Amino acid sequence: MQFKKEKYIRIGSNNKKLSEFPEKERLLWEKLSSINYEEKIAISNINQEELFNLLDISSYYSLLKKNIPEMNTKVISDFLREKYILESKNNMEYNITNLGALLFAKDIENFKNLARKSIRVIKYKGKNKVNIERQQIGRKGYACGFLGLIKYVNNLIPRTTEITEDIRKEYIDYSPKILRELIANAIIHQDFSKTGTEVLIEFFDDRIDITNPGQPLIEPKMFYGLHRSRNESLAYHMRKFGFCEELGSGLVRIIDIAEKEGRIPPKYLTTEEFTKVTIYSHKDFDSMNTEDIMNITYFHCCYKYDEGNYMTNNSLRERFKVPDEKYTKISKLLKEAINEGLIKNGPKKTYIPFWAKH
Repeated sequence: MQFKKEKYIRIGSNNKKLSEFPEKERLLWEKLSSINYEEKIAISNINQEELFNLLDISSYYSLLKKNIPEMNTKVISDFLREKYILESKNNMEYNITNLGALLFAKDIENFKNLARKSIRVIKYKGKNKVNIERQQIGRKGYACGFLGLIKYVNNLIPRTTEITEDIRKEYIDYSPKILRELIANAIIHQDFSKTGTEVLIEFFDDRIDITNPGQPLIEPKMFYGLHRSRNESLAYHMRKFGFCEELGSGLVRIIDIAEKEGRIPPKYLTTEEFTKVTIYSHKDFDSMNTEDIMNITYFHCCYKYDEGNYMTNNSLRERFKVPDEKYTKISKLLKEAINEGLIKNGPKKTYIPFWAKH
């Protein structure tokens, strides 16, 4: 509300001057604005030469498997169509949108308001954050830098080598396919209104954490098969370049890989400020904690239901790779999952996700 040209906001039972709460004022204007974050201007009134120096034009055409046009006017036309740039009011000058900068910046630091939207990768020595072994901050846009980021991250994945009867086998501790999908999801679903934060990928001795700013729009247990993105344009272009799956299929693909490779599904932690996804290397059933077991049980149930099938005691034993003798233990586990509200009884001694219909 406004009184004598002073704007006020209600906090609790009191009215406070809006000017005293700049962060709340910024968020309020974000919500009231009809222009979304991707459409806003990152840098304005630049000429063609400056535009080509700031954006990685060649990457755009390379990702589309096309040759760079010989005429600069064609490049400008393509980028206007994609809404990476807009025509300025000044003749022969352009504005770069946040979308264009986020995807194709040669150096994100050249865009003052986007400087903290880069991606940081940190590898720690041990299971906590005390000792940093190495770290890298991405300076390129999400599209032109994505393949390089994935290559860098994959090189950090630990490998376990086993030699039996003169046969050398290498086991990759984490699935590169799952990691790639989770990183793409973190980029797409971040809340750009959260300032001073970035997408963070952290390697520990026993896990990998991927954190993005903002709370998810959907409760994590409902991620499976559902879609709601706060950055629709960014998501569209990341899919267009083949960096992630179709709408709503990201977690479906991740669980499909986890089931087929016997991996532990990701664990989600959400707060008002951030969303953290954690993946672990291989664990035997006996070394899993209750949270791990419930997580696998729920997503195995989702996986079977998505196949047009049902989870059973037998299918869950196979998922955990435990012998038939553990039938009773698995039965108790299934009852616990029902009590936790994760699954419910299906037809004829089968189980379905809590949200599913018979």
